[in-house]
Amino acid sequence: MDNDFDPEGDAKSLVSVQVYDNSGNLVTVTTSITDEPAYDENGNEIGTISIDFATGEVTFKGNENFKGTIALPYVMKDDKGATSSATIYLTQLDNSDNPLPIELVSFEATLQGNSVELTWVSATEINNDFYSIYKSNDGETWEFWKDVQGAGNSNVELNYTEMDNEPYQGKNYYKLSQTDFDGTTEELGVRVVQINADGNLTAYPNPTEGLVTIEGAYNNLNSLRIVSALGTVVTNDVRVISVSALQLKLDFSNLSNGTYFIHLDNAVIQIVKQ
Repeated sequence: MDNDFDPEGDAKSLVSVQVYDNSGNLVTVTTSITDEPAYDENGNEIGTISIDFATGEVTFKGNENFKGTIALPYVMKDDKGATSSATIYLTQLDNSDNPLPIELVSFEATLQGNSVELTWVSATEINNDFYSIYKSNDGETWEFWKDVQGAGNSNVELNYTEMDNEPYQGKNYYKLSQTDFDGTTEELGVRVVQINADGNLTAYPNPTEGLVTIEGAYNNLNSLRIVSALGTVVTNDVRVISVSALQLKLDFSNLSNGTYFIHLDNAVIQIVKQ
């Protein structure tokens, strides 16, 4: 970032420039320097600074993560020897040649009944034209699903939600990417969700004395119903011990011995308590 202290071309010369040192104190520079460390008012190194007293040019190069403004008090002298002082402000918006267009906070894919909800949150967006979502059932061959309008430029947290109401049976892979206004595309991540095919659940041990493990992917835990052979719903008498994406553990200890039917999603599993 360059700045000329004499933009109007008056017959003036640069006398001194004040910069911060590594203790956060202002020090006066009166001779030319090249790529010397530059500090902020707290003594933090924020980049490098060059000052050419012959041309009156100051060049500030911020560190990769620096964004902000530095203030440089300076003194000029005209051809009659009169001096004047002022402060120039140099602002660095983004120093990297290829700044990340998206600072992603999260990207999630979760089951909602028989649908998949995709959510992502961005902390910042730079020149973001749109997001793209791709689908796959094997993680290798991808099919374009939809584009979602980006925010362009934003420094506030933004939330996005899209619902896939027609997922594949079995594994569903979702890839999120982002495209700049200049057409540059960046991949932001891949998430996978399993959709259970009907009747693809197993339960063991069967018969059981109490503990039952159900294995296989299921969509909606809220669909769980346990019914006795007489048709009585006894779900509230069964304790859920643990829950994961592919396994559910139940405790039938409070039930009387007999035959029961576990209803989960569209599957029905018969189990005997003894």
